[in-house]
This record gives sequence, structure tokens and C-alpha cells, in this order.
Amino acid sequence: MAATIAISTTEQEVKKPYSKCGKEKRLNEFGPHSKGRYGRQAACLKRENARRREYKHTHPHIVKADRVRTEQRRKERCEYDSALRDKRRETGKRAWRKRAYGLSHVEYLTMLKAQNGVCAICSKPETVRNQWGVIALAIDHNHVTGAV
Repeated sequence: MAATIAISTTEQEVKKPYSKCGKEKRLNEFGPHSKGRYGRQAACLKRENARRREYKHTHPHIVKADRVRTEQRRKERCEYDSALRDKRRETGKRAWRKRAYGLSHVEYLTMLKAQNGVCAICSKPETVRNQWGVIALAIDHNHVTGAV
């Protein structure tokens, strides 16, 4: 059967042959597909939706396993993204301390340990919180010379 296409002004009027039943159906009855003929899927949406519903009812164990696997991957991805954000945040803090005060991460940790993790001026721990948790202790410095 030779495939013919009748081109008109709207997509609803353009028809393509449907291989399953041999009838011509409007293009908007087929889902989009970038590599498909006419830029559409081979199966019409009505038939494809019915096929998917039937598969869900006849293979519930496979569908459930796929759903569980997808959820597990999503959780793993969220954990990875969270760890990556934390790592980048810490890297940014280290770079900022180096730029602003000339302190390496080791020097900062040495100062923090020497102060027992509390403020050198008031001897209290930091309690101010932001969206990520308790903020780091401020670095006491001379605003004119920049000396720590």
C-alpha cells in the first residue's frame, strides 16, 4: 500500500496510514516522535494507551519492580546530589577563606582547634543558623590591614 499524505492547512486535517488497521487517521491521533515518519509515532495514542493498560494488568509484578527500581534510583540520585552540593559548598567556603583572609583550610582548622571550637572573644559556640545549619565561626581580623 503506497503511503500518501494529504497536506492541508491544519495538522488535524493531515492524515497518515495506520499500519495496524490500515485506516488513515489524523496526525493529532498519534504521539510525537522526532524520528518517526511524519514526525509521529507508528501506533495511535488510543491503541498505545490500551496496550499499556493491558500490560499493567497482565504484568503487575514487573510494573511494581520497575516502580521500586525507579524510586530507588531517584533516592540514590538525591543522596548523590545532596553530597555533591555539600562538597561544593565546603569547597566554596575554603576558597572564600583563602581569598578573603589568606587562610588555608588546615590553618583554619588549627585555629578552630586551638579555640576548642568556640569564639575566641566570648568563648561561646556559634548558634546562628542558616538554611544549611549552624554557620561557621567568624574570623576575627583587622579591617584596615586585613591581618587575622
